[in-house]
Amino acid sequence: MKISIKTKLFLIMFGIVVLFVGLIIVCNSLFLKSYYTHQKETALTECFDYVSSLDLSDPKLVQKLQSLEENKNIEILIIDYQMRIFFCTKGAPDTLFLPIDEQGDLNERWFREWLMPNNDKDASVEIFSSKPQLGRRYSEELAAQYLTLYAKATKNYNGVDFPFYIIINTPMSAIEDAVKAANKFTLIIGAVIITLGSIFTLALGRKLTEPIYQINQAAKKISQLDFTQPLTVESNDELGELAQSVNNLSKELESKISELSLANEQLKLDIINKNRIDRMRRELISNVSHDLKTPLSIILGYCEGLQANINNEDKEYYCSVIEDETLRMSRIVSTLLKLAELESGASKPEMTIFNLSALAENRFEKISYLMKERSIETSFDSQDEFYVNGDHDRIEEVLNNLLSNALHHSPDGGLISLKLYSSENDVVCEVYNKGEPIPEESLDMIWESFYKVDKSRSRTYGGSGLGLKIVSTILDSHNSSYKAENTADGVVFSFRLKKELPPCGEGSDE
Repeated sequence: MKISIKTKLFLIMFGIVVLFVGLIIVCNSLFLKSYYTHQKETALTECFDYVSSLDLSDPKLVQKLQSLEENKNIEILIIDYQMRIFFCTKGAPDTLFLPIDEQGDLNERWFREWLMPNNDKDASVEIFSSKPQLGRRYSEELAAQYLTLYAKATKNYNGVDFPFYIIINTPMSAIEDAVKAANKFTLIIGAVIITLGSIFTLALGRKLTEPIYQINQAAKKISQLDFTQPLTVESNDELGELAQSVNNLSKELESKISELSLANEQLKLDIINKNRIDRMRRELISNVSHDLKTPLSIILGYCEGLQANINNEDKEYYCSVIEDETLRMSRIVSTLLKLAELESGASKPEMTIFNLSALAENRFEKISYLMKERSIETSFDSQDEFYVNGDHDRIEEVLNNLLSNALHHSPDGGLISLKLYSSENDVVCEVYNKGEPIPEESLDMIWESFYKVDKSRSRTYGGSGLGLKIVSTILDSHNSSYKAENTADGVVFSFRLKKELPPCGEGSDE
């Protein structure tokens, strides 16, 4: 069974308070009466010393003795050796337990035997001496017990020194009542202390354990990798230091875990890139081997034909085929070298501000004759003279590759359009061709080396699968965004360049 620290603290503090109150009650019950009786005995002795110091001829003697009785809750009897009552509380000796005869006088025998025994027979029973003696007396008549002091004092009275006998009583009931009242008061105070102690213990337990609870909750959240709620324990003790340490630990863990997460994500990306590069490398080798194998096989076959001493007409044809296939391999190698140069960054773009509208119109016109041979409609639209900052020759190559790609993928009698327009701070260039759409799964892959959506068609027009890769590499070096999208009846390739103001005194740039 789990017991919280707050509960343990409450039980411990409550037990200590109850034990403390219980010990007080037990001590009161066992020792308070004896202690109080001893205090009364000491008080009676002090009263005797005071009485024995009084001048018996003082006219205010009775007043002083009565005042002493009232203040000390005692009864005083003073008699002389002739059994005469010199002073008696309330004027009656019977209240002081002195035996009296039928006339109310002191019993002579009692007085003689106990107060003033003779020097022979009864000397051993005299209870009075100059040193006070204490004892207890019980009054059957009053059914009460008293604490009594007996003493003898020699006083000068009317010029003569003679003994006086002093008896001082105090009721034991006053002591017992005081003890009962003290015990009752202790019980009441004990109950109050237990109640207040319980409340204080609960409040103290909550105050002491609340920071521990907060630290525990924070530790649980940290174990679940939740670092959103730092601790707010504001104390200058060990708990405050522990809370600050937990906060520091949380920050460090969050930082390290974030670093590990970023490193993990980067590792995943690196693995993906590595796999992609490996795949591209394999595809590159495969595609280059395929693209070079065919012309090499053709060249080899025609060379063997030449060696067979064919006639002059066939020889000329064989030589032209060998030349065409050699040029084809040369173009592939040149394109690969250009792509490698672009990707390595060895050749930086030569940035200038030029007229993109004029450049686009010029390239579109030069390639239009090829489109007309296949009855392809053309459309050029530029909303304004747009100037951009870039490498003139490389952007020209981008336009040339996009238009060539559109031409190769357009059916006879189709449509190719080139459009330039402004969008916010950019110039957008769109190349559209009517024809079959690109499969959705291939839209993000067409920018890779040697990727061909329709390999048989690419072979027909001699495409190497590097044109769009060169386009993406050039545009990346210009920090340009680009994309390919399918339309209802064709495909649109587009890219963006930041719009610039035309150079002073410059017109169109061809």
